[in-house]
Amino acid sequence: MTENPKEKQSEDYQFINEKIVPKRKNRWMKKLGTLLFVICMAAVFGLVARIVFLVSGEQLSEWLGIGEERQKVDLPRPTEGGPRITMSPTPRPVKTPTPAVTIQPTEVLEPTSTPVDITPGELLTVTPQPGEQGDSTSAGKPAKGPEMTQIPEKNVTPVPTGRPEENNAQTYLSVYEEVRRTAEEVSGAFVTVEAIEQGVDWFQEVYEKRTRTTGLILGNDGVDLLILVGTEQFSGATSIEVYFGGEMLPGRMYSMDRDYGLAVIAVPLELIPEEILTGVRLGLPAESEDIAVGLPVLALGAPNGYEGSMEFGMITSLGSTVSVTDGEVAYFTTNINNYTEGHGFVVNLEGEILGMITHTHKENPEDGIFSAVSLDSIRGVIIKLLNNAERSYFGIKGQDIPKNLKNEYGLTAGVYVSEVENASPALNAGIKTGDMIVSLGGKNVEGIRSFSDMILECSTREIVQVKILRKTEDGLREMTLEVALTGKK
Repeated sequence: MTENPKEKQSEDYQFINEKIVPKRKNRWMKKLGTLLFVICMAAVFGLVARIVFLVSGEQLSEWLGIGEERQKVDLPRPTEGGPRITMSPTPRPVKTPTPAVTIQPTEVLEPTSTPVDITPGELLTVTPQPGEQGDSTSAGKPAKGPEMTQIPEKNVTPVPTGRPEENNAQTYLSVYEEVRRTAEEVSGAFVTVEAIEQGVDWFQEVYEKRTRTTGLILGNDGVDLLILVGTEQFSGATSIEVYFGGEMLPGRMYSMDRDYGLAVIAVPLELIPEEILTGVRLGLPAESEDIAVGLPVLALGAPNGYEGSMEFGMITSLGSTVSVTDGEVAYFTTNINNYTEGHGFVVNLEGEILGMITHTHKENPEDGIFSAVSLDSIRGVIIKLLNNAERSYFGIKGQDIPKNLKNEYGLTAGVYVSEVENASPALNAGIKTGDMIVSLGGKNVEGIRSFSDMILECSTREIVQVKILRKTEDGLREMTLEVALTGKK
């Protein structure tokens, strides 16, 4: 069989057969175009969804019953007519006064021309005058009065005044009755908050840790009942329970500020029974001017570690502070025994809240002295927490300008910067440790507390002008810097 020449030729030149394939560049361009199209459509979809939400969000919230409008919460001051406990004296038993003894003399001696001094135990001898002898041969008159009278030495009875003698025991009991009544009335502002931490240990065992603290009811925004607590017991908590007496209700972390060691727990009003809600009262923080050395105070909550306990004492010192970011925490001490497991609040005898018991916010946490943070000194921070609002962040720790620097440079007020935090607005603006801030936003800075209040009043994206004094070899150099504040929640 002969081989076909055409087939043989086809096999000889089969290596030159070509196949047309698309270019690799065109394939990648097509994929990139598809990706850009998807991104553009997603952006358009997101924009449309946002517009629809803004237009109909309020109506949808009303239909679905979500997103209730919250009322702004503020802290009233005692001078603004806030609720106070009016101290009324406890009625005391009426004592019937012992009637005075009236002595009716049987005979009145006529005074002699010469006064006679009589001392107890002395014999009094009455010498008859001529013509007044007791015999009948004289003028015929009988003798008047006794011949001899002795005054007893120790049998001298004071003349009654008609007023009952004061009962010291009754006064003592009435004072403690007032203390007990004050504690009972203000207890409506306190609740027990339990933080529950659940997890798995190294041995893969599930554990549950429960820690209790005392909460102070400070606000009602129309949606939640807001309770102030310290953060010492809330590190790692996975759930929260709030006890109103014997009734337990679930709570949640509403806001927190770790710099100040404060947190606000929220309990939905719709979950609180009416009988409990009617017995709730809002705590009334006292003003710093009302805190004085020697003032009698009560420690309520669990000051000795036992729920519902009470301690009584007085304030022993004031003026101590601890620096925190953009402010300071002021605390006072008392002569009440300090317990490491104790927690609660300190009130005065009018039921006003003076401070929160603390074991950390003081110069020496291990000194064993009963201390409490003054709520009035951090009033602005508490208001921010009650409204779940960001507070403006400057980023320094400071104190009032020391007296020696004031005398050296003739300064009257300001803030001495002791620390500038990393990546803070203050550091970005060029503020350094050792600078002295004398003006903020065109207003003079009196001290660290006024500086803190000014920062709290600023918005979280505000750019403020800060006038500082910097120590150089030639003396103090005045500088004006612009600080772009940020928010800290």
